[in-house]
Amino acid sequence: MHFSKSLSVVPTLLSLAAASPAGQQGASFSLEQVQSDASTPAQRLAASLGKYSQSDLAKVTAAKKALQAVNITAANFQNVGYILPITIGNQTFHLGVDTGKSDLIVYSIFEPANARENPSHTYYSPGPAAKQLKGLTWNFTETATSSIAGVVYSDKVTLGGVTVTKQAVEAATAVVNWSSVDPFPIDGDIGLGFKKGSSIRPKAKRPATLWENLGPSLKLPLFTTRLLKNKPGTFDFGFIDKTKFQGAISYVNVNADGIKNGAWQFDAGAAAIGSSKHSSTKLGNTLVDSGNYQILIPEAIVTQYFANVSHAVLDPNYGWTVPCKATLPQLHLQVGANTISVGSDKLVLFPVSATSCLSGLQSRESMGLDFNVFGEPFLRKAFVVFDSRKATPRLGFAQQR
Repeated sequence: MHFSKSLSVVPTLLSLAAASPAGQQGASFSLEQVQSDASTPAQRLAASLGKYSQSDLAKVTAAKKALQAVNITAANFQNVGYILPITIGNQTFHLGVDTGKSDLIVYSIFEPANARENPSHTYYSPGPAAKQLKGLTWNFTETATSSIAGVVYSDKVTLGGVTVTKQAVEAATAVVNWSSVDPFPIDGDIGLGFKKGSSIRPKAKRPATLWENLGPSLKLPLFTTRLLKNKPGTFDFGFIDKTKFQGAISYVNVNADGIKNGAWQFDAGAAAIGSSKHSSTKLGNTLVDSGNYQILIPEAIVTQYFANVSHAVLDPNYGWTVPCKATLPQLHLQVGANTISVGSDKLVLFPVSATSCLSGLQSRESMGLDFNVFGEPFLRKAFVVFDSRKATPRLGFAQQR
């Protein structure tokens, strides 16, 4: 498998003061997205849809099996991974970035040597300064046949020149057919949510997440995304780059579900298809998730959308497919006072047959969800601010420039 570890890290406006519990005060930096073609559509599907507690694992498993039977090569499947270089202890790891999770997960030396699924990984080996947090464990189940679990250490973590001295690191001890962190030849997963969304147990003893520790040390306690298709995008920490968006940023508070779940959830407005007016019905509870490569919204809207697409088919295994060369109608999504429009180039994903491609728009009900997900197709059109400057976190949305 080919994997590029090249990543641009651009420090800006750095003013290093005395170390705080979360690192250096007044820091800001930019991390550039890198592209990888190492995963398969089946892996991506399971990774993005099997991550939620409400996910219908039987459906996710069936979809993964169906896609595994399709011959898709790197030439006709463009896959973009979001990678952060991060130092844990004295080791450097390359981690996938996930705004829909709260966990910092790495493969570790505690996995049995004969059970390690990918020898190219860097495996976490706690140094003398690391301390196991006794009694804390974690686990994820992704499909009916895949899972990952482990223990928790406290260790020094550094990214973009900023150091968190006592960060909870989830070290895997048992990995079975796992693909959430395995689609790319990377070493784990970095969630940018809050501790209520962590998988660490017991809940009452959950330590702060990386974002909760990192945010207060930044010039501004926020990060932004400007993700692109087949081009490098960026995650900026501690500042808002006005050259990356146009118009005004519209802010919306994280909603009650987001506060309860420790997630970047908000109440989205209505949706519209093509030249039609917005529906009077609001979409409601929505997760902004860089770790999902689809948009998942109510079935009634999705069905109406594909009624406007010739030869669109609802496959019983992996959802709506469209002709690969189809021109799809724009999907308009209200976010605060702004509207983000997502078109064909973001909603046609990869081939599932000689002429048909999986769509980046699917129904949330098909995966057992009662909330919406704005994944990569949305994030490739919107400039998004993940903002912790106020007591209630908020999300900001603008059109990309």
